[in-house]
Amino acid sequence: MSISRIPPLGLSVALTLLLATAVQAQRPDLSGTWKLVPERSEIAPTGSRPGGQGRGGGAAEAAELRITQESGKITIRWTGSSPRGEREMVMEVIPDGQPHSNTNQFGGEVTTTATWKEGILEFQQTQAGGRQGQTGPRITVWRYRLGEGGSLLVDRVNQTPRGEVTSKLVYIK
Repeated sequence: MSISRIPPLGLSVALTLLLATAVQAQRPDLSGTWKLVPERSEIAPTGSRPGGQGRGGGAAEAAELRITQESGKITIRWTGSSPRGEREMVMEVIPDGQPHSNTNQFGGEVTTTATWKEGILEFQQTQAGGRQGQTGPRITVWRYRLGEGGSLLVDRVNQTPRGEVTSKLVYIK
């Protein structure tokens, strides 16, 4: 059957379904409770410096992520441990390409800008001023995407005045 023989309503419905499928592929559902798989992850040591030279400690990555997506907002609840003990952090991300200000777990102001890029949730957090005597902004870039076998892949790049430190994390439900 040629397109000219498809009733206008049928063509409209088909195009709407096609567009909805394309949008869903660009914005996958990351919701769920995810557990870190350390043996499949590349985890930067706590306090690490560029080139992999850390100051001791263990991984400060989330052992568990709980992600919800609703009303254009993505909430990521990070639960894990570090040399300082158990911690929980909540990140609220609005992937609209606009900067949004909020407060981090230490009471500092953080600006977050997030977008979807080819099925990857990418957001950048910028914290004015450094920490531990550093000057200049501290920038963290996060990339969340679904991987093979239903895994969640998270890349995190910390850009500090001392250089860049990267972690590549794998989570499963």
